[in-house]
Amino acid sequence: MSARMLELRRPAILNRCPPTTRNLSKTPAVESRRGLKDHTPAVVACAGEGARLNSPTEVYVDTNGFSDLFRRDSPEERDVRGRLQASARGGTYRYLTSGWTIEELAGLAEHNSEKFHRVVQFVFELVGENLIDDTMTLLEREIRSGRPVEGDERMLPRDQLTSLRETWADSETARRISQDVRGENRQNKAEFEAARQVLLLELGEVAKRDPRANGDPRIAARLWFEDADTWITQWTRKQMAQALRDLGGDPARAEDYPVAQIPALRNGVAVMIARLAFNLGYGRRVDEGDNIDSRHYVSACYANIFVSGDRVLAEIIGLLRESPVRPISMMEFARRHLG
Repeated sequence: MSARMLELRRPAILNRCPPTTRNLSKTPAVESRRGLKDHTPAVVACAGEGARLNSPTEVYVDTNGFSDLFRRDSPEERDVRGRLQASARGGTYRYLTSGWTIEELAGLAEHNSEKFHRVVQFVFELVGENLIDDTMTLLEREIRSGRPVEGDERMLPRDQLTSLRETWADSETARRISQDVRGENRQNKAEFEAARQVLLLELGEVAKRDPRANGDPRIAARLWFEDADTWITQWTRKQMAQALRDLGGDPARAEDYPVAQIPALRNGVAVMIARLAFNLGYGRRVDEGDNIDSRHYVSACYANIFVSGDRVLAEIIGLLRESPVRPISMMEFARRHLG
């Protein structure tokens, strides 16, 4: 099975923001976006242990989580929005999201620009400056530092955040971004589906040789997933070697590298492998938003709580024996944590 199925890219909406230097041999040690070395308490986003609790507790909310607050504009939704804002002002919770959320919300601008601005304004008011940076940038920082990123190191730099706020203020730009995103999602789905068909053929051959599979490639896929921890480690190191090549580093560094130190990549590989088992082993379909859902998971692993109404993603994460976070819906979060 191939490890070259995990795409590392920036959200399309961030491509309009100033890029970050991308050469390991020339880039200095990571500084926080405020210009000083960051010593905020770490969030350990490694498999096998939950994220250590920050003070305040950090909550990552994805697109589905925010969408659940504006579906009908009901009294319950307005009440939960108010309680979220009160808990943020009172310092009970710190809310986080990412450019992937803003990218997906841009779709609203095509149909209802007023609602788009209302939703995104609420998002920015709730999360403030706490937007997790894109996956590739996080990986670069972790490779350079030799450890998981912490505190402000996880966040989008302030100049890019300012640019992002200016971008979303223009509905026409948001509409164009949404159209670009749909095209990318269709391409990602087609590529994943093509790879899935190749893997099904490979699994068909495995199923013929392994009596436990009884000739069924779906059973062979589930048997393959039983060794998920091994595959996660191997594929993470292969992806790291390629990232090092792309960044002008030495790919040999990836051999025997402790993958827990690069959760930006390790957690992405883990959810990708779980998705393969979900699609191949249980016959579930490939959807256009699968790639972005995986990016949300990677971002959420840097927080303590993951709020998402995506039931399919919850099923996929549920296949993993160990995960730093497991999603709960927005209304469930409100019932459990907001009184």
